[in-house]
Amino acid sequence: LSSRDQQWLDSELSGMTPGTNEERYAALAQATMRLAQNWLGGEEENEALPAISYCTALHLVDKQKLTEYEQVTAGTHLKSAILDQF
Repeated sequence: LSSRDQQWLDSELSGMTPGTNEERYAALAQATMRLAQNWLGGEEENEALPAISYCTALHLVDKQKLTEYEQVTAGTHLKSAILDQF
């Protein structure tokens, strides 16, 4: 993630009101999908979009300095929020 992309994601997520874990992961999924879509030139039907979004989310999780267990847990929830819906 570029610093610009990181800042955009941070600003998108900082405006969130606290909710359930499911709501937070869904919001992260939507934000990373918008970012990935932008990288792909605005294509909504690109089959690579979910995979790129998931990788983006994992990079974001990695930057949060979570424990290994927390990273695995976040990755599992993100997989459900991003990849399992396609």
